Amino acid sequence: MKRIFHFLLYLVILLVASAFILPIVFKDSIVDRIKQEANANLNAKLDFEDVNVSLISSFPYFGLDLVGLEISGVDRFENQKLVSVDNFGLYIDLMSVISGDRYSIEEISVEGMDLHVLILADGTANYDIAKVDTTASSEEVNPESSSAFNLALREYRFQDIDFRYQDLEADMDFIIKDLDHQGLGNFTENIVDLKTSTEAQS
Repeated sequence: MKRIFHFLLYLVILLVASAFILPIVFKDSIVDRIKQEANANLNAKLDFEDVNVSLISSFPYFGLDLVGLEISGVDRFENQKLVSVDNFGLYIDLMSVISGDRYSIEEISVEGMDLHVLILADGTANYDIAKVDTTASSEEVNPESSSAFNLALREYRFQDIDFRYQDLEADMDFIIKDLDHQGLGNFTENIVDLKTSTEAQS
């Protein structure tokens, strides 16, 4: 019994130490992986200055913070910045990811964001950046056999947001400064339940 207790104690110590050390040791690999995966799935350029990964301080939530995030256009929108964010934070329940039944997000936070939506005269938009999945099957999916998407989001916050909407096709252009928006709610495949509040200076 004493040996089992010692083994469990050593295992806990190892897990705690790993949670501290792994994000530091593999930080560069994490940064490169995030950028590679994002740019492989976007018709845009994604970059950020730094990333912080935490588990101990946010347990049982996994914390991810991206600092100096920027997404810029390509091709016709080359050198046109879509969005820049001083800090993007995500905290997700690890157990919900493991179970796969319901994804539970404790918080999404966006601070210091500059968003510029641009629509050209022919209707082409700079926010249409998701690449089309050419490997996806064209066969019809049986709704009864497909699993329902279930996402629980406790809180999200957008602070100090500057937003510009520029539509050359509709001859429309307006700017919103110092926008703050926050909310909480649950997301499911068929039902969206949200409670939000929004403030803007101009």
